[in-house]
Amino acid sequence: MPIIFFDLMGVVFTDKEVIKKYFYPYTRSKTYEEVKTLYHEFSLGKITEEKFLKELNMQIGWRDKFFACFHLNPEFTRCASHLMEKNALFGLTNFPEEWAEELSERFELFHYLNGIISSASIGSRKPSKEIYEHACSQGVGECIFVDDEIENLDVAKKYGRTIYYSKELNKAKHEQVHDLSALKELLGEKKE
Repeated sequence: MPIIFFDLMGVVFTDKEVIKKYFYPYTRSKTYEEVKTLYHEFSLGKITEEKFLKELNMQIGWRDKFFACFHLNPEFTRCASHLMEKNALFGLTNFPEEWAEELSERFELFHYLNGIISSASIGSRKPSKEIYEHACSQGVGECIFVDDEIENLDVAKKYGRTIYYSKELNKAKHEQVHDLSALKELLGEKKE
C-alpha cells in the first residue's frame, strides 16, 4: 500500500512561517535569528516548551490565541477522505511534537491521517535525509511526499515520489499540483 506523507504547515494547514507570524512579532528582546534558533531547538526536542516560552517571555493565554490562528486546508480534507481508502496517509513535519499532537486533537486529524511524524521524534528536521529515511521505514509501499517547500522535496526525491503543492509555477523537477484535489488523478485514481 502506498504511503503518502503530507507536510503539515502549508499543505494540511494553510498556515506556514510560524516563527515570523506567531512568535517574532511578540518578542522584542530577541532577534529573528535568536527566535528561529530557539524554535529549531524546541522542534527537535532539545529544549522543552516551557523553556522555549520562558526565553521568549510569552504571556499567559498565548496558547488559545496561537492555536486559534490555524486553519485546516479544505483541499486537504477533501482529497484525504478519498486517498485514505487505498493509501496510508501521514503528516511529516518540523512542527514541535507536542504542538503537532495538539493540532491533531483540536482538528481531529485522526480522521485523515494514520499518524504524524515530527522532527522531534527523530532528532532531525526536514530537509535532512534522516527524517525521510525514518518516514520510509513506516511501511513497505511506495513513498510519496507532498510538500510546499522545494528544498524539502529535493532531498525527499531520493526516497520516493515527490509532489510540489503550490499555486506558483514549479521551477524545480518535481510533479506539481495547484489544488490538492488533483492528487487523486495524478496518483492514477479514478475521478468521481
